[in-house]
Amino acid sequence: MKWTALSRLFHSRNFPLLWGGEFISTLGDRFHLMALPWLALELSGSGTALGLVLMMSMLPRAILTLYGGVLTDRICPRRLMVMSNIGRAIVTAWLAARVLTGTLGMWELYVIALVFGTFDAFFYPAYSALLPQIVNTDQLAVGNAMLQGTAQFNSLIGPAMAGVAIAGLGIGTVLIVDVASFIVSICTLTLLRVPAKLPSAFSEDGSPPASMWQAAKEGFSYVARHKVIRVLLLPLAAINLCVSGPFLVGTTWLAKYHFGRPEVYGSLLSAFALGSIAGTLITGAMKSHNRLGPAIIGPSVILGLSLAALGLPLTQWMAMCTMFSAGAAAGFISVFVISVVQKSTLPQLLGRVLSMVMFSSAALTPVSYLVAGLVIKWGVSWLFLGASAALLSLTLIASISRSLWTKTSSLETSTAVDAA
Repeated sequence: MKWTALSRLFHSRNFPLLWGGEFISTLGDRFHLMALPWLALELSGSGTALGLVLMMSMLPRAILTLYGGVLTDRICPRRLMVMSNIGRAIVTAWLAARVLTGTLGMWELYVIALVFGTFDAFFYPAYSALLPQIVNTDQLAVGNAMLQGTAQFNSLIGPAMAGVAIAGLGIGTVLIVDVASFIVSICTLTLLRVPAKLPSAFSEDGSPPASMWQAAKEGFSYVARHKVIRVLLLPLAAINLCVSGPFLVGTTWLAKYHFGRPEVYGSLLSAFALGSIAGTLITGAMKSHNRLGPAIIGPSVILGLSLAALGLPLTQWMAMCTMFSAGAAAGFISVFVISVVQKSTLPQLLGRVLSMVMFSSAALTPVSYLVAGLVIKWGVSWLFLGASAALLSLTLIASISRSLWTKTSSLETSTAVDAA
């Protein structure tokens, strides 16, 4: 980590507010991430139902993320984040009330997951686009590493805390903690000072688009012509297709039916988070890559091998070590990709471009959850080994791209976009 740049970040007004609010909010998110799949298994006892609940929570992000990016470019990202947090707080409060009164049914859980995911679809493009508005360009890598590292630190302590809370106090209490975290985030976001207007006009040529569709189309066109961003989409999509479902569905199943305790589920997610912290810190400390290939292909191979290892009969500690290695690879890729995109995108298109990057993963994540829920009926080993084979095969296909291995002297916008 670049300590001088980090010191400058925390001596400003805006970054400490954003970091503090999201520290609390992402801790609450870890409680929610523990509660939702565990609740699905308690109500249904079915891996397919678990996969469907997770799919419903991600489906709106797959459909609406692009429009979330358009809205981010139209209005202040902070305002969109506040609106999304208010909606998520209300939905979570309703879920907590239904759990505490013992009146929740599976059909209602599907609906709640769908509505929560809808608000999520508008939050994350705005969140990714806000940082470049409140820090300098040379602080983006450190700022992203700090935010991602903090989120992963919460992923380290949050699941363990949530596992203990679920075992001792129940899922309703865990959900109330999540509601409180949203309230804290709303307050800190309200205190941020951001530009009243975007740094420049909507379009590349300075003219505002006529419609939401035109704005979205312009984002598509920009990404299609951007030789850096477009080459990142295939491996990113492959990772989310092959990893998201098997990791969340598979580890929940292992914890409940192999190890038999929610605390073990928390320890597996915490081990993944600890690895993510390590990967995040490495990304924040390293210098810019001349080639994208090593930063994408190497960690993808590690993820694939980790999936294969989880398909073998492991002790709890062996499973935790495997989750650590997977987390390190995932954390590295996450911060690296976001930093590259933020640095090499026109400011007035940043929300749409980031939403395109998120869409490349979010569009396949619901499919990943559903397929994982169906495949796990044949055994958790088949789920992990099959996901590993698929990821390694797609990684091999991605590695054929010459753009990944072509030396890139600069990631600046002017050299990253091909001539129309």
